[in-house]
Amino acid sequence: MRSVKKVISFWYKKGGTMGKKFLKWLKAFRPPFVLSVICAAIFSGLSLCFASTNWFVSLPVVVSYAVYACAAVFLGLAIWAVVLLLMTTSPRQQFLEVTGKNRFTAKFTRNYTFRTMIISLASLMFNIILSASKMFAGWFYSSTWLIVLAGYYLILCVSKTLLLRYGRKLTLLTDKKEALVHEWKAFRLSGIMLLVLTVFLQGVVIMIVRDGSGFSYNEIMVITIAAYDFYCLGNAIYFLIAKRKNHTPIVNSLKRISLAGSLVSILSLQTAMFSSFGGADDNTFKTLLNICTGTFVCAFLIVLGILSIRKANVELRKIAH
Repeated sequence: MRSVKKVISFWYKKGGTMGKKFLKWLKAFRPPFVLSVICAAIFSGLSLCFASTNWFVSLPVVVSYAVYACAAVFLGLAIWAVVLLLMTTSPRQQFLEVTGKNRFTAKFTRNYTFRTMIISLASLMFNIILSASKMFAGWFYSSTWLIVLAGYYLILCVSKTLLLRYGRKLTLLTDKKEALVHEWKAFRLSGIMLLVLTVFLQGVVIMIVRDGSGFSYNEIMVITIAAYDFYCLGNAIYFLIAKRKNHTPIVNSLKRISLAGSLVSILSLQTAMFSSFGGADDNTFKTLLNICTGTFVCAFLIVLGILSIRKANVELRKIAH
């Protein structure tokens, strides 16, 4: 009996020491972040392919088990690495440290005006492609609806191009008063372009109400487009309400033009949702809702354009006096 107690006591002490050493090693262990994430993505993707398809039936079972095991191990290591990363420094600090190593990315992340210009330039490229594709499709299919919509996006492209030219010229001005005058002129231009956009938008609304024009997508595509459009609209409205006083007039003018594009996207989305989810016997409701939405969007852009022009004129008169 005494010998058994000695054996148990020996293993308990050894086990406790080994357990403490293991916990100490575990605490000091730092899995490589990039390698863990990449391997977790690769093996997790392979395990999903093995589980959901029959492409790898001919492979031995041990291979699939090995892939599942590697996916579990590397996924655990990746989660561990992420947790350790979040415990040491904040994700924002890590992001700023990584982007700060490059001159362009550092300016993009730290200068809001520069970031707005770059994003607006990318949006302009996308709108040019969208306008050209709709114009070609309208000519090819003899669709007045697509041609009118292409005209709207064309005016949107012209508006962004003019404002970006103002922004580019602004970087060359050294006199603060002259630069401020230049910015408020750009702000006034955005108001004028909002009124011009409303004219083309009226044509879009008329085509939707009178002819029942619109888009038709499958349900998954509609949900994806809706998520993106509502994000853009929410972001634009949040900036207009909460952030407009914190930024320069040139940034505000670009954001207002982007808001106009988001509103038209919501209007087009509404027609697509009616086509995908609406019934065949609710045409009266569709027409009424399209009239209400179209009228609200047009009225909102007219008021926003007039207020922009008025605000710019008031500021320009203050600078002149």
